[in-house]
Parts: sequence; structure tokens; C-alpha cells
Amino acid sequence: MNFKYQLLGLSTSLALCVSVHATDSTSSAAALNASASGHSNISQSAPAPGMLKIADFVPRSISLNLTTDSRTPEEFRIQTPDAAFIKVHFDYFNLPAGAYVEVTNPAGTEKYTYGPEQKSAMTFDPNIGEDGVRSFAAMSITGPEAVIRLINTGQARWDSNLHGVEINRYLEGYPQAVIDEIMASDAGLLGDDTRSTCGINERRDAVCFASSNPTEFERSRPTARLVISGGGLCTAWRVGPDNRVFTNNHCIDSQADVSGVEAWFNYQRTSCGSGPVDTTTKVSGNSLLKTDFTLDYTLFTVNNFSSISSFGFYGLDVRAPSSQERIYIPQHGAGNPKELAITSDQNTGGVCRIDVVSANGYGTGTDTGYFCDTIGGSSGSPVLAASSNKIIALHHFGGCTNQGVRIDRIWPQVASFFNNQIPDGDNGSPPPPPPPPPGNCSFEDDFGTSQGWTIDGASNCSTGTYVRANPTQQSSSGVITQVGGDSDGNGFAVFTATNSSAGNADVDGGVCIARSPSVSVSQASTLSIDWFHGQRDTGDDASGDFYRLEYSTNGGSSFIPMVSIGDTRTTAQWSTATANIAAGSNVVIRVSTSDGAGPGDIVEGGIDNVSICSQ
Repeated sequence: MNFKYQLLGLSTSLALCVSVHATDSTSSAAALNASASGHSNISQSAPAPGMLKIADFVPRSISLNLTTDSRTPEEFRIQTPDAAFIKVHFDYFNLPAGAYVEVTNPAGTEKYTYGPEQKSAMTFDPNIGEDGVRSFAAMSITGPEAVIRLINTGQARWDSNLHGVEINRYLEGYPQAVIDEIMASDAGLLGDDTRSTCGINERRDAVCFASSNPTEFERSRPTARLVISGGGLCTAWRVGPDNRVFTNNHCIDSQADVSGVEAWFNYQRTSCGSGPVDTTTKVSGNSLLKTDFTLDYTLFTVNNFSSISSFGFYGLDVRAPSSQERIYIPQHGAGNPKELAITSDQNTGGVCRIDVVSANGYGTGTDTGYFCDTIGGSSGSPVLAASSNKIIALHHFGGCTNQGVRIDRIWPQVASFFNNQIPDGDNGSPPPPPPPPPGNCSFEDDFGTSQGWTIDGASNCSTGTYVRANPTQQSSSGVITQVGGDSDGNGFAVFTATNSSAGNADVDGGVCIARSPSVSVSQASTLSIDWFHGQRDTGDDASGDFYRLEYSTNGGSSFIPMVSIGDTRTTAQWSTATANIAAGSNVVIRVSTSDGAGPGDIVEGGIDNVSICSQ
């Protein structure tokens, strides 16, 4: 093993936490005893899931400060010759207006900006004391060097008793060679080669199948590499057209975990077996929607959702698997760029198949089994039925047979997050065209700056008046009433007041209404708005409790509904609404959130990422 990483405490026993059962974030061994009936059993003792580590913290003390009149950027570089990535953690971050920090690679092709007026995507982990405001982590920088610059635009009023930037550590990604050593060490104990790879290893770079299996290659697009706070690795995938992402509960199981995670889309090689990695899009976790230990799933949302739209989404195949039906698995096992498992030397016809229809996982009959190759880090991967090219299971165990939780077991628990409509995938659809360039947009507002929104004259609520800030997640009685974070990752949205707790400063005593400036539209365009609504109670005030998002094409004389939700319990989550706008329109947008006279209601609402762009 590489001596440097031994010094960092990364002997195999520390880098991989072994569990009783072979979760494929660890791939430790547990035997499955298949019966003639096609039903399998595993140890009934509750497993203690581990996590394949692909990174670790390295201490580094850096202080960034400015003098009042300094316009020369203060710059530090973190250089590690063989690091796969560097993720900077800010232990204290407080800048005056006019100052900001850039975290970038040396070429400037990957850059994130943090300051009072702008904030790129970030992560924060409350488990290590980060609050997402004064302490947080920048998004990871791919490669062995990260540049950190503190910049003064010339207007910053620096107070040395208040302002400053302190870095005490960073997360360093192991080079692939070290991960391979970790996976190979103690293989008999960890089972990576003999108990999750069934026969010869037939996982290959996704691009290797671009010509021979174009459908399977195309259907690998919504799969992402999940880099977890502290350096853990799993796989995740986008499902349905809205902001929904699945992984395993044993990978992330709390809001704190979601806030600390990065999802890397399009992390795959451009050539079969070697060559550079394609341009990768990284997004951070936003809100935990639902998680369950027994079915080992977590459903969550991400920030900057629009940036991953080109990678498509999966549909769900909600049915019992059929014995010997063909399957395939896109995955990010062993820290590798995206791979596909399609073929199997253990199966008839040399392709992956369902070998055990019903198997015991953390619960009785929750799983299905297969010899399709996986490895540590493949936990959370989608298992697709070749007949529909939709998800039939959520992979989580190694063991040959390997196992996934059946989607028909998971669906009843998550159906409400999909409006009780089984999501269909964008199978076969080419990536959507990029959004029109800024010159073709009549109006764009991510609320990073004030662009003339006002409180409507008809607004009469006593609390909950709309503000431009960053929402903080609140929940009551198991219902998320206010989202955690804005929709596009810049730290700003317009919503019904910042809450210190659920029910504190939510809408009360009437309707809160915010209104946009008037926008002249010269070309046929699409109006797009990200929105959320959260309400704890249902049915006690049919006329007084509602959320409405509307637009006018005649300067505000009359309005057309985009979203209208009545007096019903609603979990707050970012979604997107669109409308066609005719050339010559004079557009005004209005958002209303109301709490009527019914007792004890908690009602919230908000919008973000508004655009009117030509079609």
C-alpha cells in the first residue's frame, strides 16, 4: 500500500468498515442460501453497514485577511501531487460586502465563489459542527491542486475583529491506484473480488457499450457518483422529471448527511478502458424527503437542479421481478468513473439476469438477487429491467448472489413524493438542448440581487411576509413545511420569512403576496419558475389556506394560474412550473401564500430561479 496513505491512517482496516452483511459500500461477505423455490435467506441479525472511503481529512491551517484598502487578492494553494480531488472546509467564514473568496483549479475551468453577494454550491455537515453560514465546505476541485483567493472589489470595509476566513482542514481524494490497493487488500475478508464480482469481472466503462448496447449506454446517464461528507462513496440516480434522487439508507440517512453530500453526474471516461474523464457536473444535497432502514433507501433533492437536466431521469418498473429476466446495472463501484454491468459468465446467454425473485434483506422478502457484478461503492446503484429500461430494484448487497431492494416494496412508501403517479423515464430521449443564451431572455432572476419585486398592495398577512434570503428547513409532525436552501445554489430565494423553528414566522392572519416588476416580452418565450409550498394541516380551512403562483400577460389586469394548491397537507420541495408566453406580452408574476382562520396551521411558500426566455 502507498506509504503516504498509511501515514494518514488509511490501512485497510480503517479505510473500510466491515459489516455483518455485504453492503456494497463495503462488499463484506455474507452467504445467500438459495432454495429450490427461488427464495433466499440471509443472517437475521441486523447488519452494521460500513462505508468505502475514497478520501480523508488532511489538517491545514490557513487564514485569509484583508487590509481595508487592499485590492491585491490574497492567495493560497493546496497542492498534493496525486490527489484525485481537494475539498476545502471553512471553519470560519465572515466577509463584508465587496469581498469574496474563489476556490478554483489552476486553469480556472472549475471555480466556486463565496461571499455576501454571491454563493456558489456548497455542502455543510452539522455532524462535524458546520452550520452552512459561518462554516461550510466548498465544492470539491477535481485534481491535485486547489487555489483559494480572497478578493476585495475595492468597497469592502474590513473589520479585523469580525471578518476573516479560517481553514483548518481539507478533504483529499485518494488516487485510483490507492483505492484499488484498498479494495484488493484482505480480499478474502472483504469479499470484493470473490463475493460481489461473480466469476470474472465484467464491469466495464459505460462508454465501452456505446456501440454494442446503445440503449443501455444511454440509460446510464441519470446515474451519479455520491461523495459523502468525510470521504465515503456510494452511487445515486435521478428518478422522474422533478428533483428526486435515490440512494441507500446505509449511505445517507439524515438531513445532516444530505446537506454534506455531493453528487457527480457524467463522471465517466470518454474512451473504453482508459483516457480522460468527461466534463462532470457536481451538485450538493438539499432536502431529505424520505428514508427507511428496512428497505435501505433514501430519497432526497439536490441544489442547482437545472444543471443536471441534460443527464435525463429514470422511470420505475413497479412489479415483482420475473425469474431469469435480463437486467443491467450502471454504477460507480470502487471509486471508478461510471461503469456498466451487462454481461455475466454465471448466467444463460452470458447476460445479467434475475436469479432469485424474492430474497430476505433487512426484512423478509424485500430483495431480489442476481449474479450481475458489483463491488464496494456500488451501493445505491439502479438495477434496470431490460424489458422496460426502468428501475426494478435498488442495489445494496454484495454476496454472489448480489441483492437489490425491490422497487415494488419501496414505491408505496414514496408514492406521495411523485403525486402518486409512477414516474416514467425519458428513455431514448436525446439530451435536451441547452437553455437559450442570455441575450434571448427578457428576464432572469435568481434573487442574488434585488430586481424590483414588491409586496403586493393586497397582502394582509400578520406574519410571514416574503423576504429575499436563504430558506432554512423546518418540519412539524413529520411534514417539511419550509425547504432547506434555495433551488439553484446561490443562497437566495423569495419565500415566506426565515424561520427559527417550525411555526415561527410562518404565514398567519391572512394572505402574503409578492409581485414582480412588469416585463415586456418581444418574442414567443417560456416562463419558468422554481417553487415550493409546505403545509402541515389539511381540511380545516378550505377557503383560507392556499398557495397560488400566477402570471399576467397584460401588465397585471388579470392573472393566469401556474400552480394552485388548496387546503391540503403538502411536503415542501422545490419543483418547476412553466408557461408559454406570446410575443408582445407584458408579464407580471404574482405568488400568494395564505393561512386563513383555521387554528394551528403552518403554511409556507416561495419561488426561485425565474426566467422568461425565447423558445
